[in-house]
Amino acid sequence: MTSPEHVPGGRPVLEGRPAAAWLRAHRDDLIACALDALAEQEGQAPDPLRRRNPELRWIVAYNVDALISAIDRGSTRVEEDDVADLVASAARRAGEGDPIKHLLRDYQIGMDALWQAVARRCLPADHIGLIRLTSAMHTYLLQVTTLVVRGFQHEAARIRTGERDARYALYSALLTGERPDTAARLAGITLPERYLVLSLRLGSAPPTGATDPGRAPEITRHRRANAIRRVLADHAGEDALALVQDPAATALVPLAPGSGGSPKPLLCELTDRLTTLIAAPVHAAAVEAAPDAVPDARAQSEEILQIALATGQPPGA
Repeated sequence: MTSPEHVPGGRPVLEGRPAAAWLRAHRDDLIACALDALAEQEGQAPDPLRRRNPELRWIVAYNVDALISAIDRGSTRVEEDDVADLVASAARRAGEGDPIKHLLRDYQIGMDALWQAVARRCLPADHIGLIRLTSAMHTYLLQVTTLVVRGFQHEAARIRTGERDARYALYSALLTGERPDTAARLAGITLPERYLVLSLRLGSAPPTGATDPGRAPEITRHRRANAIRRVLADHAGEDALALVQDPAATALVPLAPGSGGSPKPLLCELTDRLTTLIAAPVHAAAVEAAPDAVPDARAQSEEILQIALATGQPPGA
């Protein structure tokens, strides 16, 4: 007869004992292996500070214990109550501005390191148990990352909503001529001495329907809007303000203190980069202005743009 540990779908067994007990016996070594892998991620030299980080050690230990508990009870289904502290930790990382890709990377690297540590210690006779344990670990990883990502995104969305509303209030105050000082303080933005008030008109993108029938039109609009935000952010960080209503856009780009001369070189650089990113022609016009003169500058830049379009001027600055 086939022994219980070789029955497909049974609980994992390593070295003749339940995998949960085996993992519990090697718990400290597994945690150390995961911490070493996290300290050496992306091919960089080991980061001793990250290896000794008490919170990172706590998160790794929490995951190891939660995995062992799930395997021990014969179900790798993970509920939010089971990992509530991990969800809260992910939300805190969102509040600190840590990118979500770092969160996912840490979970992937940590779980891979655990698997590698188990696999190195397993004997040839344990291959069935290792296969079952691998399946359990993948299931656990899928479920726990789903929960922590949800916690991360909820917190990030809450923060983004507040920041977005504050930034839009500042953008509106500048364009309507209201005193923007209060709005700038709420948005966490220091008003510059001068803005480059930028009016854009994006040309039509090449048609994609025939060659890419599954592509929704909204994808192109989002990509073009993201391209504008990326170009502005690369030049002025998060202090650049923009409203994109494809094919039109208006942006307020803070200029560095004391920057003099014509804004034409900067405008040409922004326009050329944007043209490359969206793969479509771009007409752009801009006027320099102090914060309290933004409304008039916006009207002037829009007038320049309309003249350029009406007279058939080629795309560019």
